[in-house]
Amino acid sequence: AVLGMLALALVVGGRRDPRLGLLLVVGGWLLVEAVVLSVSTGIVHPYYVSALGPGLAAMVGAGAVAFVAPGPRRSWRLALLPPAVAGTVAAQLVLLHEDRRYMHWFWALLIAGAALGTVAIVVLALRARRGTAGGVGGAGGAPAVAMGLTLLLLLVVPGVYAASTWQFRVEATFPAAGPHAAGGYPGVGVDAETTKVTKALLAYLRARHPGSRYIVLTEASDTAAPMILLGYDAAAMGGYSGYDPALDGRQLAAMVRRGEVRYAVLGGAYAERGGNAASTAVLHACRVIPAAAWQPRPVNPNALLLFDCRGREAQLESQRYTASQDG
Repeated sequence: AVLGMLALALVVGGRRDPRLGLLLVVGGWLLVEAVVLSVSTGIVHPYYVSALGPGLAAMVGAGAVAFVAPGPRRSWRLALLPPAVAGTVAAQLVLLHEDRRYMHWFWALLIAGAALGTVAIVVLALRARRGTAGGVGGAGGAPAVAMGLTLLLLLVVPGVYAASTWQFRVEATFPAAGPHAAGGYPGVGVDAETTKVTKALLAYLRARHPGSRYIVLTEASDTAAPMILLGYDAAAMGGYSGYDPALDGRQLAAMVRRGEVRYAVLGGAYAERGGNAASTAVLHACRVIPAAAWQPRPVNPNALLLFDCRGREAQLESQRYTASQDG
């Protein structure tokens, strides 16, 4: 893709050439994403690289055309082709080797086919430049056909590698492609015990006039996600990790007063991070419902805490705590 961008830059004819816009906008997108991911620290989820996809695909396609297109600086563009193909093959072989020598039977075919395709493209392009090559589309048609076949060969490994995710449910937190990626839970993406508790909670709430907008508010989004996948309107007070300052006691009180929400759940995913001002207000102002009233047997008192906030609007408004102050 990067060498394809260089080839595209060499074929651009001027500021009014529409290919310049493609190069700047989509190529710039690809470079920005690549730099950001390369210098990122901390938890960088494998699926973040999917942000490279649109720019990568566009530059591969446009670059493949630019390598063999008639026009200025064609020799320079053809000179970029061998390192582009060699680098692509090398990267694929590294990934296949790291994944327990996956598709080992295909390695020789990949190397030989890529080398043959590269030689064919260069030879046919040079012949076309001298006016001795015919083929599809006139001069340059034969090199374009060779480029298309070579590109198809280079897409086999990424295609098969990505399609391996169809074989099983991938792990939800760090989903990634590959035949040996971590598997995830079936159904709503959590284990059987969590599913049992979640369904028991929803059954209890459904029978007791929950809010008109949300059946329940949770501390973090991972706790609300299974409920949403089961078809219920749930939401997180504190975003993904539970401590996003998206909601406070005063705002929650207004939602309760309007009848939009009645119940809130504390605990679950990321509860150890302390929550936000809204979850702190729930803890101090709302009435806790005993776990034995809704949890399946045997009761796990450390799983989730369910609170009823109806009639506690004034107490919620009076809470001026923040998660850090309360901690």
